[in-house]
Order: sequence, then C-alpha cells, then structure tokens
Amino acid sequence: MRLGNKIRMIRELKGVSQEAVAIYLDISPQAYGKIEREETKLDFDRLENIANYLSLSIEQILGFNENKLLGSRDELKGKIVAEAPMLSENGKIIERLLITLEARFNRYDILLERNLDIIERFGELINSK
Repeated sequence: MRLGNKIRMIRELKGVSQEAVAIYLDISPQAYGKIEREETKLDFDRLENIANYLSLSIEQILGFNENKLLGSRDELKGKIVAEAPMLSENGKIIERLLITLEARFNRYDILLERNLDIIERFGELINSK
C-alpha cells in the first residue's frame, strides 16, 4: 500500500476529516488531498506533523498494513482510536480556525470600507453634474 493510501485509511479509521488535518498543517484541504493522492511530495517534517496529529509515530504509519487488520471497519476504528488516542489538539485547531476567520473578516471590513468610499465619491461626482 502506498504512503498516501496508508495516511488516508488511518485518518478515516480515526474519524478525522481532511479539513481538520489541513487546518493543523496550516494548508488548504485541497493541498492536503494532494498529499493523500500522492500528487505532492511528502517531506519528512510534514509526515512527522501528520503522524503527530494522528497520535502515531512515523514508523506506525509506514508499517500500517490493512491486510493484517482483522475485524469490521467499526471495530478497527475503535481499536485504532483506543490504541492511539487523539492529542488534545481540537482546541488548538478551533483556535487556529477562529484566528483565520477573524483575519478574513478584518480583510472583508477593509474591502467594505474601501468600496463604501468609492461609492461615496461616485455619488459626489454624480451629484456635482
């Protein structure tokens, strides 16, 4: 099994979304999808970050073999989550998401102010004729 498929399967068994991992890695969900599809080269640091987020070691990811797993998908999901519980990263992810949203809202506020200024000037031009 290829590395991208291993990461995808482990992530799915843990019930983690691509978006959650992407936020943790500070990349777009599309960029993360490319990692799982192996359309992007995966460097050691990024692999280490993914492993940390999934509460696994790099060796555990590299050695993951779906053929050695026994049981239904639900049983496997429970086993993987129990053996390697998620770090308390949810708070950090939410905090980073809120920071990102706040930055976006600030940019939108600036754009809105600029557009209102343009509309006001345009109105003054129309009224002066």
